[in-house]
Amino acid sequence: GKIKPLIYSRLRLYSRETINDYARIATVRDDWLEVVKKHELKYLLVSRQHHPKLFQDIFKNFLAGILLLLNQPFQINDQIIVSDYEGTVEEITIRSTHIRTYQGEQIVIPNSIVFTSPINVLTHRDFRRSDLAIGLDYNTPLPRARQVLQMAIADVDGILDYPATEVDVVGFGDSAIDFIVRYWTRPEKVHVRQTQTKVILALKEACDDADFSIPYPIRTIYHFDQDKFDDYFHSDKAAS
Repeated sequence: GKIKPLIYSRLRLYSRETINDYARIATVRDDWLEVVKKHELKYLLVSRQHHPKLFQDIFKNFLAGILLLLNQPFQINDQIIVSDYEGTVEEITIRSTHIRTYQGEQIVIPNSIVFTSPINVLTHRDFRRSDLAIGLDYNTPLPRARQVLQMAIADVDGILDYPATEVDVVGFGDSAIDFIVRYWTRPEKVHVRQTQTKVILALKEACDDADFSIPYPIRTIYHFDQDKFDDYFHSDKAAS
């Protein structure tokens, strides 16, 4: 009925090699999938007879691949996080999803894992927010500091005009007042990291120009007269 044209329209999104190499979907009826590629069916039947667990794993990946094609939670060239892996989707086959990490490594993930795991699609929208922490000395005037940090990133190349940037004061750190600078960029990883470098450079330059100190971690040590403040000494003396 209506499901068959829908499946074929989704398949057009994938490479010709993927469609030719793997089983084609004919019908969906009563939750059963019919596959018309004979050697694929034969392989599944043999696996079921002689290797039940292997058949179960193959069928789970096969069915998950069909559902991924139907639901389309992500597409080719999307950047995703699934399980413990992050990278760019290069290929989606019936049995597995191939992603390329930012270090250039290829990861092949069985579709049963992809389908049952939470998927973070980083490039689902046209923009993505980054939060950058910075700490300033306790003597810093906070209203002026917010203004300086806000102006520092206003003209940084790579930051989008909308949504607007924000600078929040978020807490009292051990040695500094903590700020979070929030800004939006294009969602791809290359734009996120390149823009972050520019933002850090702009913030450091602005703080230097405004004589704002970005302090090192500080530990205060107090020295006491041990004869006067030693509790053990006093309790021992009182006992005598």
